[in-house]
Amino acid sequence: MPPSISVWISTRNASDFITKCLGSLLDQSFTDWEAVFIDDASTDDTWENAWRVAAGDPRIRLLRNTLRVRQVGAFLQAFPLLTGEIVVELDGDDWFPDPSAL
Repeated sequence: MPPSISVWISTRNASDFITKCLGSLLDQSFTDWEAVFIDDASTDDTWENAWRVAAGDPRIRLLRNTLRVRQVGAFLQAFPLLTGEIVVELDGDDWFPDPSAL
């Protein structure tokens, strides 16, 4: 059964933020989601940080581009992989609020 929500995340050189971004997904009390993360040819530690956070959680799929495709190109890569009824975009320097703070 597909998840209710699909989150697609495309970023480049967001190593300072990607741990908080992906961590905010994992911290949600609502768990019926999937995420497709696309590293758009980062030259910093974005990929390594994303890999570390997402390791072991099958809801997060990681893709890595060696050539920059920008946001539209990344969406075209992610779109066929998104199976949720609702699609949400999250930039690599964004995050969902801590559910305990709401």
